[in-house]
Amino acid sequence: MPYDPTYADQARHVCHLGATDEEVAEYLGVSIRTLDHWRTIHSDFAEAFVLGGEHADARVARGLMMFLSALPNQSAEPFPSQ
Repeated sequence: MPYDPTYADQARHVCHLGATDEEVAEYLGVSIRTLDHWRTIHSDFAEAFVLGGEHADARVARGLMMFLSALPNQSAEPFPSQ
């Protein structure tokens, strides 16, 4: 399957939602090997994974912080000495 420049936007979108490489490959209907090949020769495609992944990582970090802030404060020290 030949590379289509619109794949970069599609990859960015699904990475933004938290998709793995395998899920992006399946979404685009290609193998992981093809996905990796496209990333090495198409900088816009490679950048889509970085930008989309950063957003997904930020969402996970925000969720974790919200969860942790809801826990009762057990100690002033994160790892109290024993």
